[in-house]
Amino acid sequence: MLEQAKRVAGFLLFDLVWLSAVAGRAEWVWATIALVLAQLAVTAYSGRLQWVLYLQLVFVGLLLELAVGMSGLIAFDGGLLPPWLILLWLGYVAMAMTALDWLKNRFWLAVALGVIFGPMTYYFGAKLGAATVPGPEPAMLIAYAIGWGAYMALFVKLMRRRFVI
Repeated sequence: MLEQAKRVAGFLLFDLVWLSAVAGRAEWVWATIALVLAQLAVTAYSGRLQWVLYLQLVFVGLLLELAVGMSGLIAFDGGLLPPWLILLWLGYVAMAMTALDWLKNRFWLAVALGVIFGPMTYYFGAKLGAATVPGPEPAMLIAYAIGWGAYMALFVKLMRRRFVI
């Protein structure tokens, strides 16, 4: 029961991180930093914070952003990797280590969730003004579907290595 409460807390806290980072961007950066620190505290309290794994997953997420951004399929408010986007990844990975750890034994479900929900966050973020989509929107969505599917596959692989199954 406590384990489920930690997962729910991590997931709900990340919703606030996402809203602060995406809707507030530079104007709310201090609130986003505070929320990311709270997200890290929840992850540490859950016993799931492993710094090497955390940094690996953040690095790969930022590479995903660079790849799609440099392709010209999306342009973020504030540049290629604005601070609010980096904070968003710091918060996401902390949440994922706690709230999505149950996916480590469900490879295809994790990939499917990445393919479906990953692109949706960019769609809604663009609607909130956090990014513009200079080209065809379906191309951006497909790029993120592929990227997030691959990201979640790697997430599962790394989570299996780091934690006892």
